[in-house]
Amino acid sequence: MESAYKFFGGEVNTKHPTESFFLQLWYLKRLGLWAPETDNKLIQTLYTIWSYFYRWFFLYLYTFTQIMFFTDVEDMMDVAEGFFLLMTQITLLYKVEKFYSNRHRIKACERILRSSLFCPQNEEEDAVIKESMILTFTFGMAFLVPAVITISSWAIMPFFEEKMHLPIAAWYPYSTENPWIFTLTYIYQIYGILMSASFNVSTDTFASSMISHANGQVQRLGIQLKKIGYSDGISNKDMKKDLKALRANYMTRENKIVKVDEQMKEINKKIDALKEKHGENYGEVIRCIVYHENILSFCSEIQDIFKGPIFAQIMASTIIICMTCFLLVNQSSNPGAAASSVSYLLTMVTQILLFCWIGNEVIYSSYRLTEQAYFSNFQSFDKKAAKALILFMQRVSKDINIMAGMIFEVTLSLPSFMGIMKSSYSYFAVLNTVQNK
Repeated sequence: MESAYKFFGGEVNTKHPTESFFLQLWYLKRLGLWAPETDNKLIQTLYTIWSYFYRWFFLYLYTFTQIMFFTDVEDMMDVAEGFFLLMTQITLLYKVEKFYSNRHRIKACERILRSSLFCPQNEEEDAVIKESMILTFTFGMAFLVPAVITISSWAIMPFFEEKMHLPIAAWYPYSTENPWIFTLTYIYQIYGILMSASFNVSTDTFASSMISHANGQVQRLGIQLKKIGYSDGISNKDMKKDLKALRANYMTRENKIVKVDEQMKEINKKIDALKEKHGENYGEVIRCIVYHENILSFCSEIQDIFKGPIFAQIMASTIIICMTCFLLVNQSSNPGAAASSVSYLLTMVTQILLFCWIGNEVIYSSYRLTEQAYFSNFQSFDKKAAKALILFMQRVSKDINIMAGMIFEVTLSLPSFMGIMKSSYSYFAVLNTVQNK
């Protein structure tokens, strides 16, 4: 837990941005979604077995018992009580399987963050990356804390009821009246909730972490644009120093392995040649263009991997928030159940807010790129460098939007978040009206 102390103490190493989501990686490794980097076939096989066992026993079997609960529902309250948790589980199954199937691409994106291409080159860039890392860590904790409170409330709530009952609405092919059987089933449910929450928190906050770091890179580009034409711009000496200090990292996409640092060395050689031929300013504009294209490629890859799971979560959360509000209104006589519903509602809202908030930040940072280009010393540019900058400004005038969905797409932004909240309230109002008739 050394990394946690670093963040709480403000000691952040911007050369290792993946430290900002160390907690997510720790969970993913133990949940069977982040295999160790090894050539040992035995370890790989054992890890794969462990991964499948964990998912089938604590996700699929757990979800099956919740589905079977609906074979014996009696009223709308029973439906609401079982449905909002079932929606959470079904959405989680899809997200986990998508994460597992894209695990190699996700690891490749994580390596890209550690490459010299995305490494800060001066104190100003360092401050931006540090801010992104702290924000990433904060977002992870913001989702984890209400999730822990929710699990704790579900775990202790049965002990304060007149009649002991299982915390989760589910069906089992045996009676739970026997104290020993009840205890074992209770332990399975609580551990299952804990595992489901761990899968949910680690996969969702990992996705938001990637988007947060993409935002940091867009801000870095803005800093580099402002420095073009000034003597304190990015120096080749700094670039070569970081290229040498960092080991080669790799990106896998469409079965093609690319050595990112080696690729950047070749690009820097070409940029140096352009500087000698067309001047320093032209070369720096080209460097920003190359960097911008790499940021777009990174954002596109992140969007392609996570657009399905994020969209599924948005759609599910709209229904879950509606159902939770319905339960909350109808549980006024049960303070314990109402408290657990409030904590669960807070968890669901936080889950969606994280995606929309950081997506909105990416839009805003990309929107400012054109403005930041005007702060460069463009008056000193020759005709060729000026034309290159104008063309680049045309290119960056289009905002970077992180989208979720396939057929229907949703832009991750604060207006989208407000739309989701309004939809949930509308569905809740209809459901509550039907119940009161």
